[in-house]
Amino acid sequence: MILAALFGAVIASPVTANVDLFFQPSLVFSPAPGCTVNQILTVQLRARSSTASPQQFSALSVILEWDPAVLEFMENIPNSNPNYLWTSEFYPAGGLNPDYSDGDASYYALPQTFNLPVAPANNTNGMLVTTFRFKVLAPTNGTLVRMIADRAGELTQVSDNDANDVTGDISSTSTFKVANACDCALGDVNLDSAYDLLDIAAAVEVLLGNDTDPSHVNAVDADCDGDADGNDIQGFTDFMLLAL
Repeated sequence: MILAALFGAVIASPVTANVDLFFQPSLVFSPAPGCTVNQILTVQLRARSSTASPQQFSALSVILEWDPAVLEFMENIPNSNPNYLWTSEFYPAGGLNPDYSDGDASYYALPQTFNLPVAPANNTNGMLVTTFRFKVLAPTNGTLVRMIADRAGELTQVSDNDANDVTGDISSTSTFKVANACDCALGDVNLDSAYDLLDIAAAVEVLLGNDTDPSHVNAVDADCDGDADGNDIQGFTDFMLLAL
């Protein structure tokens, strides 16, 4: 009853929903040479107003769902932004949280009463709520992490200062892709056993379609899906920044 009252689960007439929750990035993959199991991958939970005006809110709860055969939930990394420090982030005991082996969990966040968070207007990347961590258990060509509206009496819900439900769009998903270690060998595009600027130039030729050599394509294929395209640019760049 206390949680229900806190998050406005019982209200006479909800106001217009206007805080969207979404994941960023929408595609999470493990670039080589670390494309193996047992690594930790992360995805951000962010909030933004569904209108052109910012929206202040006072609490939120989120039900996460994932495939427990592929990912193990490792809880979250708190947001360290001093403008959005939560008084409390927690996973209520019981309910969906006896353990996480069934592939769902409920997360709650309560802000400082003197410094309530404000979801930016809908033309922004929103504000960071928290960062969820998952341990990879098995290779996958694509498995979803998503939010669900309700389960076992718990809700995904954003509440305003008067405990009204102001939950907007929660349809966002994040796709996790994890290749077998032998499926990708990122970075050394020109196959000279070194990581350097020549590999970046060679990668551009591959991404433009001017170089279709399978070995070169494989070295650019950061998401390990068998081709080199725009989805590989960020992963390839991140890897090369570490390698150079």
